[in-house]
Amino acid sequence: MEHRRLVKTSILDTQKRILIIQIFILLTLVACKQRIESPELADPIYQDLLAEVRAAQAAVASETKSIQDAKAEIASLPPRDPTRGSLLRALSMHERKLMIAKQNRTYFEVRSSQRRLFDAEAYEKAFLADKPWPNPQEVAEYKKLKQLQSASRSWDERVPKTTRYNKVATENEKVGAEKAEAAGSSPKH
Repeated sequence: MEHRRLVKTSILDTQKRILIIQIFILLTLVACKQRIESPELADPIYQDLLAEVRAAQAAVASETKSIQDAKAEIASLPPRDPTRGSLLRALSMHERKLMIAKQNRTYFEVRSSQRRLFDAEAYEKAFLADKPWPNPQEVAEYKKLKQLQSASRSWDERVPKTTRYNKVATENEKVGAEKAEAAGSSPKH
């Protein structure tokens, strides 16, 4: 009798556990979808633009420090020092780099604020239409565009040289060359 009661209670406990798990699964599947307060924080494109802003700010700080160091070094030189000209050219180069870094910083700040506004609108549309957000196709296109923009534009790095002197022979050419040598004629290049 005692054994039957224990088996019966253990079966009931198991059924209760299964019921609780089923209710939990049902609630997770049917749970309410809530809007994200700041959708831009979930957007990889926006996050990348913020990283670009931080990189540009670091470049501005670095170039500002370089200009201060160069000006201090120029000020410490005696009047007709022969290295003065090269230091002035270096100062001019750092000033140009600072100008470019400031332009990049401003560009990426504006671009990220535009992206934040775009994200708010696009997320709202995707949420109402029950579509995935951020759009995976748009993210893939952005990554590909960024990869192409950062690719080397040097012809020598992108296109392999295939002259007769540094050409790698294929298997067919090797077999043809061996047959030609066996026949007694020289292979053509």
